[in-house]
Amino acid sequence: DAPLSNLQLHSNLAMQLSSIESARYPHLVQSMVAAIMPTAVYAQHRDAGLGLPTPRATGDRPLRIAWVTGDLAPHPVSRFLLGFFEASEGRRQHQHLLVSVTNHGSESSAHLFAPFQGLEIVDVTAHQEHHRVTAIRALQADLAIDLSGWTGGHYMAGFMARLAPVQVNYLGYHATAGVPQMDFWLGGSALFPEPGKEGQDRKST
Repeated sequence: DAPLSNLQLHSNLAMQLSSIESARYPHLVQSMVAAIMPTAVYAQHRDAGLGLPTPRATGDRPLRIAWVTGDLAPHPVSRFLLGFFEASEGRRQHQHLLVSVTNHGSESSAHLFAPFQGLEIVDVTAHQEHHRVTAIRALQADLAIDLSGWTGGHYMAGFMARLAPVQVNYLGYHATAGVPQMDFWLGGSALFPEPGKEGQDRKST
């Protein structure tokens, strides 16, 4: 009943309820989002730096795509991304930014991504709270992809404040984030076996 009393505990509960497809999940996530929105901390995130991102004309330029993760370490998300960038090396047509929001110290796997062409590694962990919003918005990404959902080390507050004109929930979480600022929820037939029944986000791909 009081998500802000221990947000990490509620995030863990959200992940557990979503994994068992509990009917309690939508209410819990809505309660978390409703509790965060009126806070001064959320206002600091929302109003940080350059202000709300706005779409920029693309023309023929490559898109700037920010992959935002708290799991740049020996973790399934990091291993999946490594495979993706290895498989697409030499064929990527856009600019990619791998943004780390959690300091993993000596266990960081950032060095494994350093050799890839067209991939910039951005570490915002030295910034505190809403200053990370400023740093990520300054990257001027056209698209920000959340790879954490409500799992440990997530940066949902930043996505709620909006980090890029288009935001996508993907990969590191198996359910809708339940956040209205997420524009798309990306998944395949295993996640969306019936087209059109993609959950609570406004759109789905």
